[in-house]
Parts: sequence; C-alpha cells; structure tokens
Amino acid sequence: MPLPDIHRTRPAVAMPLRKVGIKGIRMPISFTRLGSKRVLLVPSFDVFIDLPPDRKGIDASRSYEAVADVFSMFAKRTYRLEDLCALIANELLNRHEYATRAEVKARAEAVVERTTPKSSISTFEPYKVYAKAVSRLIEGSVHTYRMVGVKVVGVTACPCVMEGIKELSKTELAEALGIHGLDPKLLDVLPIATHMQRSEGFLLMDSPEGYDVDVSKLIDIVEGAMSAPTYELLKRVDEVEIVLRAVSNARFVEDSIRFMAKGLVETFKELPDETKVLLAQRSEESIHKHDMVAIRKATLGGLRRELFSLNEE
Repeated sequence: MPLPDIHRTRPAVAMPLRKVGIKGIRMPISFTRLGSKRVLLVPSFDVFIDLPPDRKGIDASRSYEAVADVFSMFAKRTYRLEDLCALIANELLNRHEYATRAEVKARAEAVVERTTPKSSISTFEPYKVYAKAVSRLIEGSVHTYRMVGVKVVGVTACPCVMEGIKELSKTELAEALGIHGLDPKLLDVLPIATHMQRSEGFLLMDSPEGYDVDVSKLIDIVEGAMSAPTYELLKRVDEVEIVLRAVSNARFVEDSIRFMAKGLVETFKELPDETKVLLAQRSEESIHKHDMVAIRKATLGGLRRELFSLNEE
C-alpha cells in the first residue's frame, strides 16, 4: 500500500514561500579549471525552489536527486562550477512541476600549486570558489543567470602608521646624526615598520551566457589588490620578501576595493556593462580588537564610467 503524500496536501495556513530547500549537499572530489591548470574541488551545494500557497511542502528527495544525478554526469570530467549550478537549477524545475523558480549555490575549496617568491619551492595554496545560478520559468521558457566568485587570503599593511613612523624616524635620525635636516629620499628607500593584517578579499560577479569568466583571473585580481599574497610554505628569504613587499605596498581595505575594481575593468573589457559585481574586503586587525571592512556593489559599466571620469588627468 502506498504511503500518503503529505507534501501535496493543503497547508493549514495557505501562503507562498520563495525559497524552500536543502543546505549542505556534499559531493565527491571533482575537477575544475583555473586558467591552464586542472585542480581538485570538493563542492557543497545549497538548493532551493519556490512553493505555491496550496502545497504543504516540497519533495525534498527530488532536490537531492537533481544534484546527485547532474553531478554524476560530470564524473572525472572538468567543469565550471557556475555551469553545474545552472544545470542543477534547470533540473530542479523539471523535477518539481509546481515550482517556477530554482536557486542553486555552491562553494568549494580549490588547491592550486604555486611557487614561493624567493626560494622557488612548490607550495599548495587553497582558494575558496563560489557559484550561484537562478532559473525562472517565464511563460513556458526557462531563463537562467549565473554568478561566480572567489575568496582569497592575503596581507594588508597600514599606510597611516607607516607615515607616522617615517616622520618620527626623520627626527630621531637627524638627532642621532647631529644634523638639522635629513634628506627625505633616504627613508623612501628603507623599509618602514607598520602593523599588518591577515586580510580576506571577496569578489562575486555575473557570468553572462557566451562569455568566459576565468576564476583564476578573479583570484589574481583579488590577490593583487592587497599589499602582498600569503603562502602556506615560506622559507626565511620568502618571509622577508613578503614583508618587504607588503610594507612597500601599504594599503587600507578601502584601497583594496578600489584596486579590485580597477583590475576588473582592465581584465574583463569584453563583458557587458550590465554585469553585476560585489567586492568586499575584511582585514583582521593586529593592534585593534575589531576588524575593518569595505564593501562595494556595482555594475561593470558603472565602474568603467567612474574610473574613467574620476581619474582623468
């Protein structure tokens, strides 16, 4: 005897719900491509559909099966995470005939082989990769949009404290040398101390149909917007190099956001103006108990116009 399907019954309080689903569906190791490199991923998915007012619940097993079945199609193959999310979103609409909207979010850790800056030793660096797809059923046709993003850990060095120490050093050096004036260029060639922070940069953007948004380029943009990168493995010569690079490239979190925006505009010249982007930077302060955060939402077209008009000579 078949069991009763309570999900199909009318709820005690009839009202529609925009997002109902499952969070944290983990799938086996798979592969994506970062530039020319094929790297491992262990992805996790959150999947949602909308629910009409006359239905008590969703068929949750169908949602899990949609993820597992689409994922199995890509076993041992290389894929882009945002494309996989789009296929799962479309499959959710196929399996939930009562749904008109499906949303899929994915997150994974990609481990990339890199080379240390001075000792040239191989090291394996983790980067967080994110993707999202939303499919809508509109007048019998499915419309899907995709997003892709990264989170990168680096270093930021405070320019404010650095300038204060530089001014103090001018006075102390002049007194120690017994001279009245000190050539300011002397301190420009010396590394000046400041406080540094482990910093996380986050970049999320649309991945329009027909365009290639290379995740490795997003990583380079975010990493390059900070004072210096970080590495899992560093010899002493590498540690010195990273610190020197950071203090010679001191940046606030606000600077990192602006350099991210500049990198996006310069890297993705072919993407349409309406491409949406989200930029965020968080620095874990070393001499404060709080953190510093900067966030910017925009379109590529808006960033292009701002950077052109505000930075004209």
